[in-house]
Amino acid sequence: MKKLAQHNRDLVLDLLAERLAVARTETRIQGALIDRPGLAQDEIAGKALPLLARLRQDTVEHTFWLQARIRELGGDPESPGPRARLAATEASGIAQIAFEPGRSIAEVFHALMALALVDHAGWFTLLNLAAEAEDEVAQESLRRKIDDANDELHALRTIVQAFARRDLLGIVTDVSRKAA
Repeated sequence: MKKLAQHNRDLVLDLLAERLAVARTETRIQGALIDRPGLAQDEIAGKALPLLARLRQDTVEHTFWLQARIRELGGDPESPGPRARLAATEASGIAQIAFEPGRSIAEVFHALMALALVDHAGWFTLLNLAAEAEDEVAQESLRRKIDDANDELHALRTIVQAFARRDLLGIVTDVSRKAA
């Protein structure tokens, strides 16, 4: 990130903090979903539970990685810039939907997928900027984050589609095999 940050350190810090704001909200939603009463009894969500726990662990690792990169560049992970504040506000709207009483498990997974799409786009932006700045070290790290984001999107799309398939066609999909 150091080579990328030579172009505009404050903006790089803000882009990293933006990812951090989204990751923190994802972690909260993932944790609440894992702890949700009745989740294990749902025929789709129960099978998705181990996968969801793995996704949460990846998101926690991303949080620590982002905090470390921000500190390495001389920033404070608790002092977000304008992009990070905007991302936190956007993510809080999705979290509000996810935590709203009466929301179905399928709706919460859908909200989590929406947040994962935002997260994926942010990682992709950082990767492209690192490539343009010829920061090979950042590119290598960011490729791993994109791989994780791709895995997360695949898993969440599979789970959301499984709920739709069950609700529309009455077909139950074993998401533990399809989303892994």
